[in-house]
Amino acid sequence: GGAETIVRTHLDEALESFPEEEQDVAADLFKYLVTPSGTKIALRPADLASYTEHPEERIQPVLRKLAERSIGILRPVAPPPGVQTGPRYEIYHDVLAGAILDWRSRHSQAELRRQKEEAEKEARAAQEREDKERRRARLLRAWLIGSLVLLGTTVVGFVFALQQRSTAIEQTERAQSVLIADRAAAEPSQEVAVLMGVEAYRLAETLEARSAVLTTLQANT
Repeated sequence: GGAETIVRTHLDEALESFPEEEQDVAADLFKYLVTPSGTKIALRPADLASYTEHPEERIQPVLRKLAERSIGILRPVAPPPGVQTGPRYEIYHDVLAGAILDWRSRHSQAELRRQKEEAEKEARAAQEREDKERRRARLLRAWLIGSLVLLGTTVVGFVFALQQRSTAIEQTERAQSVLIADRAAAEPSQEVAVLMGVEAYRLAETLEARSAVLTTLQANT
């Protein structure tokens, strides 16, 4: 496939052996070591750290790996005479420029796809959490409604039971009042009859109790 294909294959295979984090650093380094037109530029690690915003201690290992003889993508360049700085790095040969630009473009596209997939994954996870919260809210709402209905039913039943009990007590007292009033009417002792009539009237203000009291009082006058 020609020199270009050989160089591109070598570059791809070499960079594929790098961990993902080092590939990301290499892509950022290539952005400044090769211009969009394919011109190579020699830069110091400190300059690359400033441009890429990666710490120098993070890019130094990547630069050294790219400059290894078995990889041969970068090479160190001695500083100009009289300049007291460390070595600069540039791509090993101009023929690598096109392959580097192509690899960086594909790496950027893959990174965009990865970011998109992660964003979609996070969106799905957020949607699942939201759906879960909605289901939980619906269950809680249903439970609250059910509890309120049950409480309302219990309260109504309790009030009804109280009313029934009150009615039963009232009916019992009225029956007792009528019974005592009838006995008071037949009681020969006027004093006992008065007491029985008052007791009947205390239990319930029935017509029989009132009549027993009045009859007894009229008999004593």
